[in-house]
Amino acid sequence: MTSDKKINEKLFNSNKEKSKHLKKQKPEFQEFLLTLKTFIATQNKGDNIPKINNYIKKGFKGNIEPRHVDEILRELLGWKDLPRLAMRMAVEASIGRPMALDGRGVSP
Repeated sequence: MTSDKKINEKLFNSNKEKSKHLKKQKPEFQEFLLTLKTFIATQNKGDNIPKINNYIKKGFKGNIEPRHVDEILRELLGWKDLPRLAMRMAVEASIGRPMALDGRGVSP
């Protein structure tokens, strides 16, 4: 019995570590955009602004190209909460150093 318990604990800890590692990985751009669309379309009881703000700041794999910014803005432009998101980002940028989509600080 004790060995089964130890094996289960090792498997649990191993899966937990894999899960942490996967959460830290950035998605490819198309997956990023699809998830962003989902966040925008989801109308839950809570406020999506913090979730979307953090997701955008986390970014995606690879270099940011102008077409990426265009596609992201295209998704955000019709969204009713865009002014609130923009205000939040503006306040964060004025308080501290803003973050780029790839997670690096924006040069002043």
